[in-house]
Amino acid sequence: MGFQEFRTGTLGRYIDVDGYYGAQCWDEYAKYCQHLGVPFANCTTTGYVMDIWNNRASNGMLKYFDEIKFDLCKPGDVIVFQPRGQTPLSHIGICASTNHAGQVLVLGQNQGNGGAVCEVWLPLP
Repeated sequence: MGFQEFRTGTLGRYIDVDGYYGAQCWDEYAKYCQHLGVPFANCTTTGYVMDIWNNRASNGMLKYFDEIKFDLCKPGDVIVFQPRGQTPLSHIGICASTNHAGQVLVLGQNQGNGGAVCEVWLPLP
């Protein structure tokens, strides 16, 4: 199953992979990794998902995901947002689409819609 099947199967749902803190953005990312059959990284330094990006050289992420610029993301790419603007504590989601006007449509959890998996437009860093 690819990204579209994952998207269809998760929109509107609450995902809590680890059983801690309820349905967070990390849980949807971890579920996507399980869907892809790859291990997921944890938030081991600060407790926020920015750790997945900041520790990418040592946490195994680069073994399973390519590091690309945000403006080159395509549907199915995992995106980690650093703390700023609409993502003040960092955020992780999956690229659903880009509009090439400085925004990306993110499939994610805990980003609106009462916390359930939804899609929102977020600015590219």
